[in-house]
Amino acid sequence: YTALSATLLGLVALVIASAAHRMALYQASFGLTEMRVFVLAFEAWMVGLLAWFGASVLRGQAERFALGAVAWGFVGVVGLHVPNLEAAIVHANVDAERPLALDVYYLTTLSDDAVPALAAALPRLGPDSRKTVEARLERAAARPWDWRTANLSRWRAAHTAIDYFHVAAPTARVQS
Repeated sequence: YTALSATLLGLVALVIASAAHRMALYQASFGLTEMRVFVLAFEAWMVGLLAWFGASVLRGQAERFALGAVAWGFVGVVGLHVPNLEAAIVHANVDAERPLALDVYYLTTLSDDAVPALAAALPRLGPDSRKTVEARLERAAARPWDWRTANLSRWRAAHTAIDYFHVAAPTARVQS
């Protein structure tokens, strides 16, 4: 049983490694997106889970597997939500040299977390890309403030845009 299970784990790990390699090639050609980050993170999580399965269940300590799996899941969730992934996506795409053009439209559809990175990338963008990013900055600066939707990302985006355009800060407004 143990030998067959270990063989099966190895084959599943090989399939995951192949999928990760294909995703890395796809990312190198077309750029980094949120979905690609999540896919790579899920693949890494699966490898960790398989390793933990091999280290616990295949060694006769199956009762330890559930706790380790939950802990590994917690590490995965924290690892995806603590860092600013959208800023990292902007930096990775702007800094990368790839055969295809930079998809600036996609970058402007990211949340307010990406706005400071987009503003920092403006000097390295071409005229058309710069106009697209400036339109996103204008939307961030012009958005009315409401206490029900206020958050740190929105505040940073607005103030980055305000600093870029040197305009007055938006006033708080209660929407009814």
